[in-house]
Amino acid sequence: MRRAVESYPEVLNVVVVVTGGLSHQIHVELAGFNNTDWDMEFLELLQHDPQALTRMTQADYVRLGGSESFEQIMWLAMRGAVEGPWHNVHQNYYLATTTAMTAVLYEVINPSDQDNSLIN
Repeated sequence: MRRAVESYPEVLNVVVVVTGGLSHQIHVELAGFNNTDWDMEFLELLQHDPQALTRMTQADYVRLGGSESFEQIMWLAMRGAVEGPWHNVHQNYYLATTTAMTAVLYEVINPSDQDNSLIN
């Protein structure tokens, strides 16, 4: 996705939006399973060490987050489309039912604007 945007001949301002669940399982004997601790760790790693998440297996994701948690791969695809460091502008996490509702807004840190006050 990043290569496609970068290949465009004009300068673009691009927003990348992803949808996909964090930890949850809605089938079989573990129906209703959530792991908020893992969800928070995942979001932290996504922001600060996404490479660590790429080294995990599908079995790791299922063990930590339930059978539907492999949807987190969509979040990694979004991170791969965004170059450079970013910071968390807004995060909302709410476990209302069998799946958490999460909205996160990240903003890329331009090298000229980068200072420690912007990095969470």
